[in-house]
Amino acid sequence: MASDAAARSPLEAVLPEYEIQGELGRGAMGVVLAARHRTLHREVAIKELPFGFALDDTVRQRFVHEAQTLASLNHPHVVQVFDFVDRAGHLALIMERLPGGTVWERFTSRGVTAPVACGLILAAAAGLDHAHRHGVLHRDVKPDNLMFTGQGWLKVTDFGIAKVMGGDRTLATAEGAILGTPAYMAPEQAEGLAVGPAADVYACATMLHEMLCGLLPFARAATPMATLIARIRDDAPPLGPRAPHVPPAIAAVVDRGLARSVADRHPTVEDFAVALGQAAAGAWGSNWLAATGLSVAMSDAITWACRTPSPGGGGTLAPGVSPPLERGPAPATVVDPGRAVLSLDLTGVTPAEVVDVRQVGGDPGYPGPLAASSEGRHRSRRATGRGRARRSAVAPLARLLAVMLAAGVAAVALRSPWPAAPAGGAVAQPVDFSARAGSVEVPGSNAQEQDWVVRFSVLGVPLGQVRTDGDTSDADRVGFPPGYLRWTVAGTVDASARPADGTGPPRQVEVRATQLWITTAPAIVTAMVALFGLASASSHRRGLAHRPDGLGPLLGLGLAGAVLGVAAAGFGWVAGDRRLAVATISACAVLGGLAGLSAGWAMRSRRLATRR
Repeated sequence: MASDAAARSPLEAVLPEYEIQGELGRGAMGVVLAARHRTLHREVAIKELPFGFALDDTVRQRFVHEAQTLASLNHPHVVQVFDFVDRAGHLALIMERLPGGTVWERFTSRGVTAPVACGLILAAAAGLDHAHRHGVLHRDVKPDNLMFTGQGWLKVTDFGIAKVMGGDRTLATAEGAILGTPAYMAPEQAEGLAVGPAADVYACATMLHEMLCGLLPFARAATPMATLIARIRDDAPPLGPRAPHVPPAIAAVVDRGLARSVADRHPTVEDFAVALGQAAAGAWGSNWLAATGLSVAMSDAITWACRTPSPGGGGTLAPGVSPPLERGPAPATVVDPGRAVLSLDLTGVTPAEVVDVRQVGGDPGYPGPLAASSEGRHRSRRATGRGRARRSAVAPLARLLAVMLAAGVAAVALRSPWPAAPAGGAVAQPVDFSARAGSVEVPGSNAQEQDWVVRFSVLGVPLGQVRTDGDTSDADRVGFPPGYLRWTVAGTVDASARPADGTGPPRQVEVRATQLWITTAPAIVTAMVALFGLASASSHRRGLAHRPDGLGPLLGLGLAGAVLGVAAAGFGWVAGDRRLAVATISACAVLGGLAGLSAGWAMRSRRLATRR
């Protein structure tokens, strides 16, 4: 909340026509805020560049030029830019808001099949090709920059931001942090050379390689500079051995897109998309793209290719026959959300603190002019390495603690030692509230001579009441028609019986409902609490994945764990044969909260350990 308010107040002062609603995300090249136009009522996203760069005249000139170009782009797979801001030291783009999440979130959560992965890359390639034809290179294509509209259309975002920051150069700090994302960066871009459309082809091939096998081509590189060196000196590993379920023709297209030499790659993203579409049609038939359910708007050349198998692309197809969509032995590749994608965070950095990547030293073997590394830089790296080692050791312990605490929640919910036995040690009376008539034994009630009112409650919360008519053959058994109680009573509850005329004290007994508990209101409420806890945990987990150093998502996971602990206590009550007690709910909430914090700490430690 504090960071939202801090980002909101200065920007609202220069954009009075917009209501700033809060932070959507924070990346290496700025912060993205949710906003709403006060007059048009249009929901937008505002990307503000780091303040240190916004004050640089050269950056501002490039920003205005790129903003004008981006605003002219009009394609279903390119984010729409409505306006740009250059006021009072603030540089920002006002774009359409994309609430459907990112490709990265999709294939790290539920995964993607090989056909869906190819379809997503074709959509991105169609948008990139449109931008290239208008003179705009992206230079930082990655899964986080591929986002979905609310209707499921993929759109490429963050066009031109890398050029605004660094012009035609690839920038880095003296410590080796890179402007851009080295994991998806083309070799010529890593060397600081001039780049063209083939650099975005390389990024598309890298993303497809990762989605098809779950690994980056150079997955073992531990630092940004090591990542650059690996792609400059070594060929990318072929996709086939890593993903045997991928058709060979598709693997060949990916491997060519990852060629070190620009001359060996597809010259344009459209050429890459045409080759990929033909290979997919050869493997899965001419209707493969429609079977994925994706909405893709492509050029005529790409559309034709997706319906026309390439020679040798996957066997011979009989005329008019499309084979069933192949999903392979591993139908959905899920990528580890904890793997590191190292890049330079420009928050608090000024243009004076970054240099051309070819001037950066400290990593032996980099094929450019190396600057001498200082002892201070070595000390910083050694300290960073020790911090990563400590965090790596903490993560498994925190995961183990989270599992043990979760087991404790289950044990307390199902076998809580705290609910006290009823007076006299009596066992709760079983009552089937779904029957036509029910009865409760109340010693000394003389139920044959007078009417009684029976109230049912749990922890003092009323669940309902019934009135008897005294029509019973047992003097100590109060009979009643259950009526709506079949839906409101579950588990073990307290029953208070009192004469209908108000004379005499109430008689307390304990009742255990035996009807199907899953259809009762307490069970439904408990399920809603559990779903809320799961949704909250998922939301805060995504927040922690993007901002592992933030305290809010970590505490949010703890709170979500506490909610899930309360839900576990509720399920133990409605489905079991034990009374619900405040001590049980409290214990489950505390243990669940600690389990959530431990799981969050494990995730936080793992992600921070992979940071530079």
